This record gives sequence, C-alpha cells and structure tokens, in this order.
Amino acid sequence: MKSLLFIALCDISDLTNGVTLKVRAQIEAFKQLGFQVTTATYRQNQISIQNDYVSLVKDSKFRRRDLFIEIRKFSKLNQFDVAFIRFPHFDLSVMSVLRLLKKKGVRVYLEIPSFPVNYPKKSLRVKYFQFFDNIHQHLLKKYIFQVLAVGSPSKTIYGIHNKTIPNGYMHETKPTEMHACQPEQIDILSLSSFYDIHGFDRLIEGYKLYMESNVHSTTVNIHLVGDGPCKSDLVSRVLTLKLEDYIKFYPPMSNDELNDLYKIVNMGCAPLAIHRTNYTYASPLKTKDYFQKGLPYFCAYEEIGIDTNYPYVLKFPLDDTPIDIHQIVSFYQSYQKNCEQVKFDMQAYGEERFNWKNIFTFIK
Repeated sequence: MKSLLFIALCDISDLTNGVTLKVRAQIEAFKQLGFQVTTATYRQNQISIQNDYVSLVKDSKFRRRDLFIEIRKFSKLNQFDVAFIRFPHFDLSVMSVLRLLKKKGVRVYLEIPSFPVNYPKKSLRVKYFQFFDNIHQHLLKKYIFQVLAVGSPSKTIYGIHNKTIPNGYMHETKPTEMHACQPEQIDILSLSSFYDIHGFDRLIEGYKLYMESNVHSTTVNIHLVGDGPCKSDLVSRVLTLKLEDYIKFYPPMSNDELNDLYKIVNMGCAPLAIHRTNYTYASPLKTKDYFQKGLPYFCAYEEIGIDTNYPYVLKFPLDDTPIDIHQIVSFYQSYQKNCEQVKFDMQAYGEERFNWKNIFTFIK
C-alpha cells in the first residue's frame, strides 16, 4: 500500500466550513484509492498529525510555524510515496519541507484551490506571504511534480505541468425528499461566506426591479445561508427596500441542518460577481452541493467541469448589472414540470464528474 502525506492548513474539526468538508472528502477519496494517508492539519488551537497508527495533537499559539516543524520531524522518520499539499504560501518553513520531501524521493502534488492566486487584503500578513511567494515561485518546479488548479485553464503554473480540475463533493450523498416544485413559487438557496465576489447586491437590485415591474405573478423567495464581511450591509439593504419577507438570511449551518431547507427550495444561487477579482472560471463548493441534491442553479462565470450549454445551469453576464428575476422565472418554468427527472439527471452527471475519487484517479 502506498503512503500519502496530506497537508492542509485548515481546521479539520469545523464541520460548518465548506473548505473543511472538502478536505475531509479528499482524504476519504485517497483512502478509497488505496493510499495509507497521514494528515497534517489544524484542530481549533491545535496542530494535528494523524494516521491509522499515530496521533500527534499539540496546543499551539503559532499553528502554521509549529505544524511545519512537526511535519519536517515526522517526514524525517517516515517515508511517503506521495505528498498532496493544499496551497500553503511558500515561506521558509514550507520550502524547508519541500526540500526534504524532494530529497526523500516523494512525488509532490500541489493543489491551488483558486487560480490565479488572489491576495485580497494588503495586510502585513498578506504582504509577508506575497513577498515569499514571489521570491520562491521560480524554485517550485524543482520540488513539485504536478499542480492541480481550480480556476482559469493553464498548461503550466510556476513552470510546472498543471491539470485543471473542478472542486468535488464535500460529503457522501444522502437520500433527500423531492424539492418543492410547485408551479407558482420559486425558493432559491445560496450557501455563502458573504464576500463581494458573491454579488448578492446584484440579486437584491434585480429583485427590487422585479417587484417594481408589472409582471411578478410568480412568488420568488431567496434564502441566504452563511456569514461574512458583506452580510450586515446586505441585510440593511434588504430592510431599506422592505424586501425582508422575500429575502431571508440564516446563520451558517451544518450539512444535517441544511437538509430541512433543501426540502423547500427548488433552485440554487452560485457566485454572481467573481469578475470583481478578474476571474472568468470557477468551481464553487456550493455548486457541488447543488449537483448532489439535483438542484438547478444560476451563476455568473464559466463552471469548470460541466458542458458549456448544460441545460440546468443559467448563466448571467460577468458584470455588475442587476440580475434579471424574470429570466430566473423562465428558467424555472423550463424544468418545473420535470423536476424529479431533472434531479436524477443532475445527480448522475455530478457523480461522474465531481466525485473526488474519480478526479484523483491519475495520482499514483
């Protein structure tokens, strides 16, 4: 059995976080592919290195530094065939581990969860990472075998062969009741961290125009789940426009808590403003949930891993214009009568393309 070192700088215990669910699903996929997996992650204020035989958990005030110190110690004493690293930024501690893995003949795969890499805030911490990334990026081809990037297609990144991949499922499929596909009511769900790239301002402005029009016989309800820096402004905007009966906000929920909400919705909402960070392509984690539930959705970008004219994804322009709710109503009417078959079709399509085990079959 081949051994794999999996490094991800995320809190593996936070089950309300989409990144955590993704990482846990990736780990499980590697196990299904026959790897003996050792994980190096965070657990709240602790660092953790674990496999079937070892459990090292330590309290840490400087989790990043301490985790890479322990990874280096552990890698000196143990042999791995493969290392899979979720983009960590390449400061001296990371480069030290990469050099050691190279010396020991480990094949290193680097996942870039969002490409091109974005440095959103010019804080001291971000400047620190950007500085070292710029210094070390030309050296990475000496240590990394292949890049797996979610984002704009590119043959090479940092001079290393790149394979563009979609994001995959975050958890196992569980049977769900049929979505409520009544003819005259649309219930839209979004799972979000409420950043500017999600473009809910476009959706709210579009809803205002819909209510001001003479044609709005179809009731449209919007359910926004999550938290983040833009949420308070969006809530204030909805209250100012007196749309709180139609646009509702919820705190972050676990997968089990979301099940009741999935029973009443019949459409999903994906990011509507990734163009604000100069992206065109994306593969959000939330859309994997939509495929897993068989839920058609709308977005404003090119979705990685699906056919361009896939009928159950409605695409809006990559700009800041209000979202046309009338177009959403027409989209819903196109599949409403065949809701059950649409669900099964989307689930089958998604299982083939977004199961992490299928995505990772080329990793040896």
